[in-house]
This record gives sequence, C-alpha cells and structure tokens, in this order.
Amino acid sequence: MALPFGFVVSVVFLIGKWVADGEILAYRSLGGDVLALLWVVMLFGTLISVISTYSSLEWSPVNRSKFDQLKKEILWTQTNLLLEERGEIGFAFHSDEQSKTSEKLNALAGERIRGASLSVFDASDDLWKNLRIVLSGGPNEEVLVVIHARKAFVEKRKDKGELVLDLLDVDLEYGFSTGEKAAGGQFLSFERWKEPIVFQINQEARPKGVKRMGFTELLSAIERSEDPQFRNEGISLLSKNLSFGTSPFFLGILLVPIGILGGKSESLINLSLGLAIGLGFYAMGLLLSGLMGKLDLGFAGWWAPNIVCVLLGMILMIRINGNR
Repeated sequence: MALPFGFVVSVVFLIGKWVADGEILAYRSLGGDVLALLWVVMLFGTLISVISTYSSLEWSPVNRSKFDQLKKEILWTQTNLLLEERGEIGFAFHSDEQSKTSEKLNALAGERIRGASLSVFDASDDLWKNLRIVLSGGPNEEVLVVIHARKAFVEKRKDKGELVLDLLDVDLEYGFSTGEKAAGGQFLSFERWKEPIVFQINQEARPKGVKRMGFTELLSAIERSEDPQFRNEGISLLSKNLSFGTSPFFLGILLVPIGILGGKSESLINLSLGLAIGLGFYAMGLLLSGLMGKLDLGFAGWWAPNIVCVLLGMILMIRINGNR
C-alpha cells in the first residue's frame, strides 16, 4: 500500500501546485490537451503498478515466509538465550505422537501427556543445571508428573527437530492422576534417567498461510485445495493484491481531473486531498469485499474502487474538456 499511497499524494500535490501557479491554465491557453497530461500520469502509474503488483503478489509473501523460517532457526539455535529471557519453554505432545519418550511418560503418568514445561536455572551450551520439567495432560490439563534434575547433558538435533536431555541426579514426583493428589503423589530419586528424554520441536512450519505464498505457489494451492474456505480466502487475497497493485494505473485516470478541479495553492490542502482519496479507495474496497464476501464474491469487491476511478475520472475529464 505504500507505493499506491505515495503515488496518489504526489500526483495530487503536483497537479494542485501547477493549478495554483497557473501552469495548467497557461498550458491549455497554448493549445495543450489535458489528455496528454493524463497519458503521462497513466504511463508513470503503469510503471508503479508493475512494481507494486510484483511486490504484493511475490516479493512480500515470499520474504515474509523466509523471515518466519529465519526466525525459527534463530530460536532453535538460541534455545539457551530463550530460556534465560522467558524462564521456561513449552512443548506439545500431539495425539498421534508415537515416540518412546511419549509412550513411557504416558505410562508413568497414567494418562496421556499433552504438554510439557521446561525451566532451567543455568543453561550452558551442552550442560544444563537445575532443570524442572512439568508434564500436564488428562481431561482437565492437570499436572501429572514433575521431574527435577540437578543437571542434564543436552543435544540438539536440528535435522530432526529434537531436543535430547540426558538427566542426572533425578527427583521424580508422580501419581497425581490416581487420586493421591492430596497426599502429594509419589516420590522417587535416582542417579540417572534410563534413556534420554526427547522433546520434539516442530520444525515443520504450520500449514503455510495464503499470505506467505508467492503468486504461482498460491495459484497452485488454490487449484489443489478441496477446502472451500481456503479457496475463497486465496482468491480474495489474490484479488486484493492485484487490485491494490494495479491501483496507480486506475487512480491516475481520476487523479488528473481531481487535481485540476480541486487543486489549491496551500500544499497542506493538496496533501490532505491525496490522503483522503487513498484512504477512501482502501475503505471502499474493504467495505465492499466484506459485504460481498457473504455471497462468496469478496474478490469482486476489491475491484470496485478501480472501476469507480475509471468511470468517475472519465466523467470529470469530459467535464473539463467541455469547459475549454
């Protein structure tokens, strides 16, 4: 939206300034045709439209996706820093997870573990000290198992998305789910956990949203998808980006007559007029897409402002030429 807004404000400001200085009047008195000025603005608008369309359809979503991936990689490599800042990190155990760790913890808790919270007092690179792991689950998401370890050797398997903890000097509190909560559960202490605990850190990005797909990728996803909601969302986003991306071309048809008829000597007024047109353009598309979206025609609503610009611009140009 930055390029279309900048285009609107600059064109209205420039033409308004020309009108205030008498440049347009002098040009027309020498036989100049306002249509020639319109063609120049539309040519410049076409160039801005190409850049803006590419940015909104391809460059922005692709780089947004790359940024998300880079952020995840940074968080993965800086797990220690994350623990220092937040104090703890959480892990989810999915219902279809069949790892050895989840099976043994489920058996220990007596119910299916749904989540784990890990806090560490001293998180060095490969040796963490004073760990506390709280496992929760059951129908009410209650605490089922609490594991304390004085230290743990840590291995990060980035290729598999696994955080491996080899626990030493372990104190275990469990048995909450068997009705012994009032008594505080059962306690065990031992030197070492028999097998390392493996937490799955989901390196697979959640299903990529439509706002993070490039143009060809989004088109392909829409064609393959059998989800009507996803298809409507994707088509609506494509229409929105195409509409706003090409808006400088369509707005140019309106901006020239608006600048000629409404241009003032005060720069602030011209700037305000340009901002009003830009905001009105966006508000109209947003409103109509929302209303028509109830009929699964939201994609058409985004094009309404462009059509209005063309029709209103042509009417105003005819009026200007008729007053020569």
